[in-house]
Amino acid sequence: MKRVLLKDLKAGMIVGTDIYEPGKGMFPLVTEGFVLDKDTIFRLKSKDLSYVLIQVPKGYRGAPGEVFELYQLKEDIDFEGRVEVHGGVQPGIKIKAGETIVFSCDVVEGCSLENLTGNISIKGSIIGTAEKPVKISTMGDVTIQGSSANKICFVEIRASGEVSTALDVWNSSITAAGEVNLKGSATAVDIVSESRVNIRNCVAGEDNIGCSIFVKPIEHLALLKKREDLDNRIAKFEKAKDGLQNIAATIKKLGPAIYNVPPDKKRDLLAGQRKLKEIEDELEYLLRDREEMTREIDLSLAVKRISITGDVFPNTKVCIEDKCMSIEKKERSLSFLIKNSQIISVPYGS
Repeated sequence: MKRVLLKDLKAGMIVGTDIYEPGKGMFPLVTEGFVLDKDTIFRLKSKDLSYVLIQVPKGYRGAPGEVFELYQLKEDIDFEGRVEVHGGVQPGIKIKAGETIVFSCDVVEGCSLENLTGNISIKGSIIGTAEKPVKISTMGDVTIQGSSANKICFVEIRASGEVSTALDVWNSSITAAGEVNLKGSATAVDIVSESRVNIRNCVAGEDNIGCSIFVKPIEHLALLKKREDLDNRIAKFEKAKDGLQNIAATIKKLGPAIYNVPPDKKRDLLAGQRKLKEIEDELEYLLRDREEMTREIDLSLAVKRISITGDVFPNTKVCIEDKCMSIEKKERSLSFLIKNSQIISVPYGS
């Protein structure tokens, strides 16, 4: 069903669900399946309503800005606008939306949620299986809410934004460009972030399989790329400097006798000497810039990229860039950062 504002209602549209006047009466103003006419539209516009759910033909893809709202989802959806699901969804359903996806119910095994813009918000459990995991992919954020009775298991999440939930997560994988915030426990969860990871507890699962947490800061990658470009420039200047060293050696060897050298030869030697001085000055600036950039990189790595506020069970693996550490005994409340080119742990909050 498509959500249609009152001003956009047209005669011939088919009502998708019973319409009630908010806070008044037990009987609907219009029933599901009713074909709207001008008089009914006029009557609805006089009520305290903002929109009406209208039936759409099978395969209707809509347009950006439209809202597709359902209470029972039994078939795949490919819609250009926003998709909202409130009642329930059958296993294996695939949703592809152009904008935000909102679930006010559980997402079950084999389901796939994907959008091109906006976020994905779920109020309920995500219950996949090892054979049929739930797959979530978004260009925005993923937010999962629920009560203590809700859970997240066997889900694969890929987000260009942040991922956050207060629910317990296990046997899942999360890849995000932004921060990953798990305020519940993570059991046998693989996490990759380009920013930071914050978790309450890291618990080992079956066969003592622990969590794997990998952070590769995107701002750090940008600094590394800048330094790489700078190193390439330095290498070119050093090569040019090496090519002119013989001129410097010749001038030094000649000493005052350089004034007895033929004019053309002397002019070339002195021009080479000036060029060498210019290159040496530029190299000095570039090397100074590189030293400053290296300090910036060190500061970027010194940020506490991974924090676990509660229990950290053995076999938890944490990595920042290419530096890794495995937890060998149960720990509690730790943060992880890079210091002196090594990953280290420090007490959380220190």
